[in-house]
Amino acid sequence: MLGGTLPIPLYALRAPRMGFGPFTTTLVFAVYALGTVLALMAFASLSDRVGRRPLLAAAVLATATSTALFLLADDVGTLLTARFLCGIRTGVFTATATAAMGDLAGAERTRRVSTVSTAANMGGVGLGTVAGGLFAQYGANLTHLVFWSYLAGLVPAFLAVIVTPETVTARQWITRRRAAPAFLVAGVAVFEARLWARSLPTFAGGTLLAGTGVNLAFRRGVGGAQRLADPRRTADRLSTYFLFAYTGTIVPTLALGLLDQTINQDVATLILAVAVVATPLASALSRPTTAIA
Repeated sequence: MLGGTLPIPLYALRAPRMGFGPFTTTLVFAVYALGTVLALMAFASLSDRVGRRPLLAAAVLATATSTALFLLADDVGTLLTARFLCGIRTGVFTATATAAMGDLAGAERTRRVSTVSTAANMGGVGLGTVAGGLFAQYGANLTHLVFWSYLAGLVPAFLAVIVTPETVTARQWITRRRAAPAFLVAGVAVFEARLWARSLPTFAGGTLLAGTGVNLAFRRGVGGAQRLADPRRTADRLSTYFLFAYTGTIVPTLALGLLDQTINQDVATLILAVAVVATPLASALSRPTTAIA
């Protein structure tokens, strides 16, 4: 949790070097929040099925990757990517680590678990900004030493995860229920970030991710429509489904054309990206837990 707020005091130092202003700084914070929400939506319950340790170990490795990206970042796109990945691992840690502590402590120590969890989460968030500010003020290498130190601190954290007993015994690798919105949201976030950074390869990669999410959602939608329809009216139900699906491909294009007449094109695409992301997020979070296979 400390690593989530560690870079905040350094943005003022990076802004002049990378040439970004207040809006990009706001976007950096928004990307972090988006990654956290996406992780909570897609991965929060995954450790209940595949185990605590795999998720925690993956989160530590994701933390190391995002920290390495902060070390290498010399453009806005890399900074946004690092921040997005940082948000994802924060979402995984928040749910999984607390659940693991609860398993290990037992039902009779729930009050202690909640106290330790709160102290770790809120304490880490507060200490991150303090540590980042201290390194920025007194460190020899203003924007790198803090991340090297944090990477060193991840080594014992990873070892602690490895030696911690696994508490989930019945493992199930079924994860399709929220895979579609997860791919879609991640793809939109990646290509939108790189659109601002003017990076074609990563824009294409984000498009591929989003396209994967669309295809997964479309396939599951067709299957759901077939099962829900009266056998005598299957074609009618499917035609309605396809009508809404293809309407969804037309509306954003028309909206972008209209917005582009009055505001900057980058801002227009950002508005549409937020709308596209909000739709599957709201759907996934409000959907019943019983999945349609």
